Amino acid sequence: MTRLPVPGGDNGDWGQVLNDFLDVEHANDGSLKIRTDGTLSGFAHNSDLAGKISSSIATAKGDLVVATSASTVTRLAVGSDAQVLAADSTQATGVKWATAKGVSPLFNVKDYGATGNGTTDDTAAINAAVAAATVAGGGVVFVPAGTYIVSGTVALAANITLEGAGRGTATIKRSTNVTVVSIYGTSTGNHVTNVAIRNLTIHGNDSSATAVDVVYASSVHLMDLQINSTLGIGLDLVEVWDSRFINIDMVFSGGLTTGNAALMVRSSRAASGFGSSTDNINECYFWGTHMEHFRAGAIRIEPGVNATGGPNGIYFSDLKMESPFVADGATALYLDAATDRIFIDKVYMYIPDLLSGSPIVGIQWNSDGVTSLRDVFIGNDVVNTFTKGVDLGVFGDNTCVVENITGNYATSPSIAHVNVSQGNSYTLRDIRSNAAVNLSGVGDDTVQNLAPIKAVAGAVSDASFAVSPPIGTMAVDISGNQLYVKTAASTWKKVTVA
Repeated sequence: MTRLPVPGGDNGDWGQVLNDFLDVEHANDGSLKIRTDGTLSGFAHNSDLAGKISSSIATAKGDLVVATSASTVTRLAVGSDAQVLAADSTQATGVKWATAKGVSPLFNVKDYGATGNGTTDDTAAINAAVAAATVAGGGVVFVPAGTYIVSGTVALAANITLEGAGRGTATIKRSTNVTVVSIYGTSTGNHVTNVAIRNLTIHGNDSSATAVDVVYASSVHLMDLQINSTLGIGLDLVEVWDSRFINIDMVFSGGLTTGNAALMVRSSRAASGFGSSTDNINECYFWGTHMEHFRAGAIRIEPGVNATGGPNGIYFSDLKMESPFVADGATALYLDAATDRIFIDKVYMYIPDLLSGSPIVGIQWNSDGVTSLRDVFIGNDVVNTFTKGVDLGVFGDNTCVVENITGNYATSPSIAHVNVSQGNSYTLRDIRSNAAVNLSGVGDDTVQNLAPIKAVAGAVSDASFAVSPPIGTMAVDISGNQLYVKTAASTWKKVTVA
């Protein structure tokens, strides 16, 4: 822009500066005049600024003013979060908003009116963000740090990820007795797919409705999720297929009556209508599950009310179950008879006290399918909390492997560390504890392999063991070169070793 000469400056150039200024048309206030053709006085390339751009063209934060043809401008509305401008010759403007390759669209719940202040009802805002993501074909509904109160259910649809800023940092908390988050297919033959919840806390506010409900769903991924303070089921999985559950914390979850465990894994839950399945739940994998302060049991794996098929293909690894107030009769981990391919390993269970009533069974294992229970530690404190650490009630003729089951009890179970109630085709290995009775109820059809064989210097008897071993135990007298087998209570038979 041209200017007047500066007093004390522009030495030798006053004339040229003044001539430049006078060559430009100015208004009385010194501003540049707009010519009748719409161009600005004083610019060499007035064709680049043809037309006066009205502020009314831009109507929202983020709008862009672009050309559709020579001397014609228009408004390009703002795109969605995480979108970028991409060249597109099919558009009148030559550009369009598009999702960057490899990046899911991001729908921040605060952009839809959520506050996260711990008092305002954010139900409508969160569901508006979910709806926008659904219309876009999917994406990430992001929940920033804060506590978001909901009086209704947050209902997730296909291809939606509900992601928080972190467990304990981003919390969705209910104010009324409703399911907090649901993932629902429309029927047993029509599953919702590709839904995830990550890095979030779901707070039940000590109400009895299920906190997170998943029914008729496939390819569900829950990761780094905390579910706490619910007097009902924390996580209910009904006819779910091919899903992953990683680093799930469930604290103060589960009801007070049997059948309302913190985590329900079942094929069906209703006699008819929604939740009534003619199929099963299968291929669900759990890693790093943490169950703390449960009441009527930590986990139940069962067919449910109306299923024609029991759960199969259920896998747990790195499972912790600890509670000082388990309800009377509420088995901590229950596995129903009508199940198959249930594999659970690396288990820590500690029940120091009871909420009320009589001692419980730690793990009730009733499966009639090919299953295994491995690498388990069970313990208690001075209160007698267990009748049995593990009770085996396998039905049918398939094989169940139970091995490396260790018990460290301040007070012994009233029956046994591991008890075989009924069934056959067991393989038992390394059943160890300081309980008064380590293993009981072993029948003729049970295959025992208590390895390794104990080495004893001298004749073998029950006194050679810290706890009287079960029938079928073998030991070697290394000084007399004899193999001993326990054949009855306190009776040992020997066979010469060649």
